[in-house]
Amino acid sequence: MKKNILLFAAAVMALASCGRKVEFEHMTFATFDSTSYSFNEDVEEVKIPVTIVNPTGAEFSVSVKTIDGKAVEGVDYEIISPVSGVLTFGADETTQEIVIGINYDDARTGTKDFELSIASATEGFIVGGSNIAKLRIKDDNHPLKMFIGEWNARAVGYSGLTYSWSMLIEGDESDPTWSNLLVYDLDPLAAYFGYDSANGYNTVDAKANEAKNQLTIVQDSYTATDEEGLIFDAPGVVLSIACLSTPTYVDGGSRLADVKMELSEDGSTLTIPNALAILADGGLAEIVDGPLVFTKK
Repeated sequence: MKKNILLFAAAVMALASCGRKVEFEHMTFATFDSTSYSFNEDVEEVKIPVTIVNPTGAEFSVSVKTIDGKAVEGVDYEIISPVSGVLTFGADETTQEIVIGINYDDARTGTKDFELSIASATEGFIVGGSNIAKLRIKDDNHPLKMFIGEWNARAVGYSGLTYSWSMLIEGDESDPTWSNLLVYDLDPLAAYFGYDSANGYNTVDAKANEAKNQLTIVQDSYTATDEEGLIFDAPGVVLSIACLSTPTYVDGGSRLADVKMELSEDGSTLTIPNALAILADGGLAEIVDGPLVFTKK
């Protein structure tokens, strides 16, 4: 699967402003605490918090609804509370929970997903920007379930900038051998430019080994080189992340290598032992020395 990312050298410095915190001083609104939740299908029940920001001391209500994806309400999940679809906050309450029942499926189905939406709020108040939460039900019967889920990483580049991001791994339902996985948002800067998996980019195939303790993303499956030395897959689309066969990039001579992710014995971390590079037009804009460690969320 060839889904690559646009990145120019200026992107590295632009990232410095990516972590700005927006302050909301006067608006009262309802929001999810997180926009993404993943859980095993045997969990039976999950609770998703909804928070009121800048409460006024008055009663506040929001309506919530579900949006089916591969998971279907009444088959794969059901809303236990609120049955009415309306969460009502008392004058002193700032947090309520949506309670969802998860129906176990003992067949191999792959990851199923659906969404929760804060659809509306009490008149005179607003719904916050984080009003949709994506929920993923991980298949407990998948033979590679130890890899499936959300993984977080943090790395410091040579420039001193800190990179923090999340990578999602899911089963590939088109693979009858159950040995292939899909890796979403491996690249740390893609979302900054809108070149993330939600927009059809930054998704690659990963193959598990027989021991089920390593994933391999084959370099030839997601890179190519044109006459100008750009790493690309389509006109104007530049790959910004790759592993190198050596820790340094010398006069364009360092060969791009397969990305290998090694699973720890306890299943809590995935490690890329060789260097992680962020590529720019004709060379490296930044490089983060390996090993790069992803921690299971």
